[in-house]
Amino acid sequence: FSKFVEGLSRMPFWKAEHVFTEGQIKRFRVEEFMAELSILVLEGPQDKKSAVDLYYDRYDKKFPYKSEVTKSIEGHLRFLKSALPDLGKTRFRKQTDLYGLIAALEELSRSGKTLSKLDAGQAGKRLRDLASDINSKNPSTIAARYALAASRQTDNIIPRGTRMEILKATIHPE
Repeated sequence: FSKFVEGLSRMPFWKAEHVFTEGQIKRFRVEEFMAELSILVLEGPQDKKSAVDLYYDRYDKKFPYKSEVTKSIEGHLRFLKSALPDLGKTRFRKQTDLYGLIAALEELSRSGKTLSKLDAGQAGKRLRDLASDINSKNPSTIAARYALAASRQTDNIIPRGTRMEILKATIHPE
């Protein structure tokens, strides 16, 4: 598992989109985030504190889900770059927000939505609108809920789930 997440951490996307600072890269934060995303793709949002250690222990020798996880993460990143070509200049490049976006896309995929059939341009517009709403002086209830979930205990399951649900509804309103 550690070699797998190390490989994912070398994807050019992370640096090109300014997801991590040089200091975070030196402190192996990229690898830690890749572990979190891998677990997210396989099991849905988790409480970081317990899940990451469990995966490193369980898959110390062999990680049998490499192709499934890689394909999923790469597909989600392609969709996000299509929806937000300027992703690296938006709030959604932040790890907390990016985790929520990937969780939302994974959830949509699991519910039978094909990302290639979603209108990425419209999804990007709605995401930019949400970001503006979050930053406004009088944010909507949804934007305020999102801002709160993105500001405290961001790696706990409840805030992660809140962000995922709001982003899922933003990307693909039913």
